Amino acid sequence: MEMTAHQRHFGVNDEDEPFVFLWTHDEDRDFVFSLTRPVDGGDATPIKYMVLDQMYEAITDVDCQIDDDCIRAQVPIALRQYTSNSDEIVVYHRCTGDTLRELIDVLRAIFKGKAGLTIHVN
Repeated sequence: MEMTAHQRHFGVNDEDEPFVFLWTHDEDRDFVFSLTRPVDGGDATPIKYMVLDQMYEAITDVDCQIDDDCIRAQVPIALRQYTSNSDEIVVYHRCTGDTLRELIDVLRAIFKGKAGLTIHVN
C-alpha cells in the first residue's frame, strides 16, 4: 500500500508519559500510519504500530527502511485487513535536509535496541 504524507508530525511528546513518535496522514486516502514508543521504556518495550485511526498492534520487531523518498514498513499480520491485505506500507515522506535528518533521528529513537531499521539516505 502506498501513501503520501500530506501531513506529518514526529518528535518527542513530553506530556505525562514521554514518547517518541512518527505520525503521517494521506488526505487523499484518509489513511494514517504511525509508530510510537515510550522514551524511557527500555529495549524490551514494544513499538506501537498504528494504521487508520486507532487500529494498532504492539510489536517487538518490524522491518522498516527509510531512503531519500520514502519509508517502507512491513505491516503486522493483525493489521493487514486495514491495508487492503498489503504486507508493506510505503510512505512518501517528502522530507529533505534538516527535516529528513530529524526524521531519521526519530526513527532511530523508536527502534533503539530493536532490529529492523535500515537507513539508505544519501
